[in-house]
Amino acid sequence: MRCCKGQHLEGVNYAYARFPQAVFESAFLHEANFARATLDEANFKQARLQGANLNQASLVNADLSAAILDGASLVGANLASAVLKGASLVGADLRGAKIFNASLTGVDLTDANLQGADLTGTTLFNAILSGTNLMSANLSGADLEGARLKQVNLRQANLFRMDMGHEGHLMAPQGNPSSMVEVDLSQANLEGAHLEGVPMHQNNLQEANMRHAYFQGTDMVDSHLEKADLRDTSFDEESHLSQALLAGALYDGQTRFPQGFDPAGNLMREI
Repeated sequence: MRCCKGQHLEGVNYAYARFPQAVFESAFLHEANFARATLDEANFKQARLQGANLNQASLVNADLSAAILDGASLVGANLASAVLKGASLVGADLRGAKIFNASLTGVDLTDANLQGADLTGTTLFNAILSGTNLMSANLSGADLEGARLKQVNLRQANLFRMDMGHEGHLMAPQGNPSSMVEVDLSQANLEGAHLEGVPMHQNNLQEANMRHAYFQGTDMVDSHLEKADLRDTSFDEESHLSQALLAGALYDGQTRFPQGFDPAGNLMREI
C-alpha cells in the first residue's frame, strides 16, 4: 500500500502492517487499528484519526501536520523526529511515547496523558497544555517558547535546560506569551531551565531542583517552593519572591535574590 490520500478507511485493521512512506493525507481513519504498525516517514497530513489505536506503532519522521488525533491511543509509540505542527491530540493517550526531537509547534495537548513520555529536545512553540499529564516525562532541552501551561502535572518531570523564554524574549513566532500557571512541578528537575518573564504564580515547586535556573521577571506569587533547591538560581524584583512560600528552601552564596530580600526571614536554609 502506498497511497490512500483522502480515502474513507474508518475502523480498518492495519495492526502489525508495514507501510513506510505510505500516504494517508486527508484520509478518514476514525478508530483505525495501527497497533505495532511500521509507519516511518508516512504522510498523515490533515488525516482524521480520532480514537485510532497507534499503540507501539513506529512513526519515525512521519508527518502528522494538522492531523486530528483526539482520543487516540499512542501508548509507547515512536514519534521520534515526527512533525505534528498544528495537530490536535485532545484527550490522547501518549504514555511512554518516544517524541524526542519532534516538532509540536501549535499542537493542542489539552487533557492528554504523556506520563513517562520522552520529549527530549522537542519543539513545543505555542503548544496548548491544559490539564495535560506530564508526570515523570522527560522534557530535557525542550523549547516551550509561547507554550501555555495551566493545571499541568509535571511532578517528577525532567525539565533540565528547558527553555520557555531566553533573555526576556518570550513571544513565540505568532505573538503568544509563555505561561505556566497552577502547575504541579513538585520534585521536578528544572536545573538550568530558562523561564525568564514566564508567569508562574500558584505553582507547586516543592522539593524541585531549581539549581542554576533563570527566573528573572518570573512572577512567583503564591507559588510553593518549600524545600526546593535554589542554589545558584537567579531571581529579580519582578519575581515577587517574597510572596512565595519558601520554608526549608535551600540557597547558597551564588543564589541571586531580589534587592532587599531576606532569605532567613522567609525561613530558607543556607548551605
